Amino acid sequence: MTPELAGRIAKLILLMGAENEDEATAALMGLRRTLAGADLNMHAVAELITGHTNESRSRIERIIEFVDWDTLKAHERSFVNNMSMRLDANPDFYPSPKQINWLTDLASRRANGR
Repeated sequence: MTPELAGRIAKLILLMGAENEDEATAALMGLRRTLAGADLNMHAVAELITGHTNESRSRIERIIEFVDWDTLKAHERSFVNNMSMRLDANPDFYPSPKQINWLTDLASRRANGR
């Protein structure tokens, strides 16, 4: 993304906070056109804001696959299953840092033979 494009996107996002609904709507539509013109979408904006990318989602999915289900307690199994279902059902879902830490801890049990 060029600095010019990033600046345009930033201005449009700020305009979306306008008190006047027509101005805010026009800014949203302008943002959508700007993104489309650069072959981007709102997912790209979200990734820039959060730092979450498809690559980091893939990492979370690999962690879930590595968890040893046989060693999990009922509430841990429920948690991992919930995270897996939410990742599958919603491309915009991303676990919180606390959830990622718990998933990593559960997967590390397998790596450490616990």
